[in-house]
Amino acid sequence: MRINYYGNSDKGMVREENQDCFGKFPVDSNDLNNPQGLLFIVADGMGGHAKGKDASNLAVDAIQQIYFEDSNKSIADRIKLAFQTANTKIFNRYLGNQQFQKMGTTASAIILHQKKATIAHVGDSRIYRVYQGKIEQLTSDHTLVNEMQKKGIINKEEAKQHPNKSVLNRAIGIEENVEIDIIKNIVLHPGNIFVLCTDGLAKVTAEEINKIASENTPEIATSILINMANERGGKDNVTVQVIKLEEEEVVKPANVYEAEKVVNKKWMKYLLIIFSLTALIILGVLFFDDITGIFKSSEKLVVIQEQSSNTKTTEENSDNNSELGKMLAEAERYFSKSDFENSASTYKAILKDYPMHLSSLNGLYNIAQKYIEKGNNEKRLGKLYEALEYYRKAQQLQPEDRNIENLIETCRSSLIAESNKPKVEEVKEKKIVDTKKPEVKPIKKAEEKKTAPVNPKYNLPKNSFWNLEDLLREDFSLNGNDISFKANSRSKKVVNTYVLKDVVVSVKAKFKNISSGSAGIIIGYNWNKITSVEKYFLFSVEPQKRFILDEVTDGSKKEILSIPYDSETMTNTDTYNLSAKYLGAWIMIYNSDKLLKAYYNDSFILGKIGLYAGTNTDVEFTNFNIAPAVDNLKE
Repeated sequence: MRINYYGNSDKGMVREENQDCFGKFPVDSNDLNNPQGLLFIVADGMGGHAKGKDASNLAVDAIQQIYFEDSNKSIADRIKLAFQTANTKIFNRYLGNQQFQKMGTTASAIILHQKKATIAHVGDSRIYRVYQGKIEQLTSDHTLVNEMQKKGIINKEEAKQHPNKSVLNRAIGIEENVEIDIIKNIVLHPGNIFVLCTDGLAKVTAEEINKIASENTPEIATSILINMANERGGKDNVTVQVIKLEEEEVVKPANVYEAEKVVNKKWMKYLLIIFSLTALIILGVLFFDDITGIFKSSEKLVVIQEQSSNTKTTEENSDNNSELGKMLAEAERYFSKSDFENSASTYKAILKDYPMHLSSLNGLYNIAQKYIEKGNNEKRLGKLYEALEYYRKAQQLQPEDRNIENLIETCRSSLIAESNKPKVEEVKEKKIVDTKKPEVKPIKKAEEKKTAPVNPKYNLPKNSFWNLEDLLREDFSLNGNDISFKANSRSKKVVNTYVLKDVVVSVKAKFKNISSGSAGIIIGYNWNKITSVEKYFLFSVEPQKRFILDEVTDGSKKEILSIPYDSETMTNTDTYNLSAKYLGAWIMIYNSDKLLKAYYNDSFILGKIGLYAGTNTDVEFTNFNIAPAVDNLKE
């Protein structure tokens, strides 16, 4: 077998610099019988313009160098050692430098040796194999969403709709040690096509890659795939390598007669070429002035066009840099005045246009450190609620920081411990003060309350599932855990008394009047005892209009998601089977078991659950159910 290979890379339509790197080694050999085989690799740097590029270049250079150094070990052992060495080099390079602590790169490599292939892989760059009209992704994306899909938290369709699908949970250079996927003993056949690519090709489907790679030469296929990625937005750098395995051509000896025919044909070609050149020389002498005049004017036109284009590009870059500079100066000015909220907002605005802008990433990190510092100060003073608020602000800016997560959990545990302590002063007051208060009559049917059909792992009590204190008698009617809200000028809500996380909440909502009103599910409900501020997420439906996910703070709604009602695919009229799944920082909302949309919050969601009905809404909630978000949830 022989290989036909081509690779190329492009910065895309948005990024200012190409942080991808790729290579084929040895550069000057296509021999599959090379003692150490042929190494192909792609890497996608991350964590800032200069350092992302530096990380990917360093990875490719280190991997190919270490791999070819020692021929005594097996191919799998050598490529694994090469990846580990690259990880150590990048990690140590930025160790102790807080500005570049998130620098790293993906890396995907394949070694072709004789009749077998070996793959090493970290990150979300991909290696595909095309054979006999079918395409197979040989590598597995190391992303949070892909891990959720593997564990059965979400399905394939839900994974496609997730925001931040490219959030990595494994990369070269981020941690001191890295887990490397090694795939061995992949049998090679003539007709195999391997495609290596970075995630800039994500908008091109596997079926399209299959067709393009199968029907074109590697060079043309690479060019088409990169152009398709750019035509579909080109928001990221894109790198593609195409490797085709072909049968060796067998040369058959020709007989003497055939050889003479070949020689005669060659002489005819030579004579034709000589005649053509002679004619061109004669024409050139006759029309020399006209021809040179054409070329001179054409050359001037090209130069003028290039100058105009360069001037325009320079002006555009100048404008962009000027605007960017103003925003950076504004963010730094806010920071110097300790106005961290406005500073963070400005940095985030920059990152919307420049997702890997280093100064803005560092700015958000510095603000998070200030919030942590303030939280620590409040905690030392015994102000746990205030400390928790600062820690949460820090987590919104650095959601993946485990240290902040630990600070929050420690603070929460302290608050729970404090709330369980008996207050001596209150006990004494109760003995002295006359406790003659108007008798509060219990709500009828309170004794009929039953436990909602929840998973037994939560071990919920069999009474007092709903907190009904905020309701008036004329607001609702209760039948076990089924509750009906009556239409009036007040909005109404009930929450349970148990703090839950990582669950699926579902309920059947039947509207008696679909012309107005809204109703839905409350998740992540929290009430601050000190400030008396309540916060929660609300997934609601406006019948035959739209589905909404709001973030509610003290009664004020901030719309996060809005999904219009689709009369062609949705058969609901007055009854809706609503579900809200929240796991970690993810919220997924459903209607009749169909995923509508997903949202990634700045921090983990933990709190009570409940039901809501807006003003002038007559709705009946039945079939209320709670279940773990993961089927194999540990007790």
